[in-house]
Amino acid sequence: MLSKFNFEIGDGLYGFGKGAADGLLGVDGQEYRPLAIEALLRVRLEICVLESFVYEAIIPFVQRKGLGWVLPFHETIDTVIAGTVFAIAVNFILFGTTKILAVLGIYHDFLLGAPLRLIGYSILPEKRKKETPLIQINWPGTPAPEDEKEEVETPGDPPAMPLLAFGGVCKGYGVFAGFVKDILEGLDTFVARYLALVSITYIVFKWAHFRVFPDFPPF
Repeated sequence: MLSKFNFEIGDGLYGFGKGAADGLLGVDGQEYRPLAIEALLRVRLEICVLESFVYEAIIPFVQRKGLGWVLPFHETIDTVIAGTVFAIAVNFILFGTTKILAVLGIYHDFLLGAPLRLIGYSILPEKRKKETPLIQINWPGTPAPEDEKEEVETPGDPPAMPLLAFGGVCKGYGVFAGFVKDILEGLDTFVARYLALVSITYIVFKWAHFRVFPDFPPF
């Protein structure tokens, strides 16, 4: 049986979103509450599906079978079926979940990451070199542009230690939020475009290894 503990991430995210939606809508926005709840339930469903797949399927299966079925030297009907079922299941599970995670990453970066990066870089600015243009045209008869001399800036007084710590935290979390967003978007792009092809190739290879060249490698 599945317990509530199995879905603590999905339930926690749903509870946080529900509280935030109730606070934003208030009494005057109660007519929009069902729409917000339906959206949150959709998010909770995908997170719970991923949690169930990990804790109820992957972890127990790996504990029983190990990882020898992934790409063994010699395929058996058991390893072929295990790899086939796992590859197909991963497609259906991740195809919807990664899109939800990517959207959550975008909103998290937009609402928290970008403002914190703006605050962090305003307190702790970074000096950047002037970028060389990708295409630069020098017309015949015109002298080549001289390299601009970098102006030496006199460093000002460093900010106070509490402000320095605050800026460092804001900057660090903002950069982290942007990194997480890029990772989730990249994962969603891979799942949407390439996971099915990788899974089919993997399944065909395992069945070919089992049926066509079962004695390779010869040890």
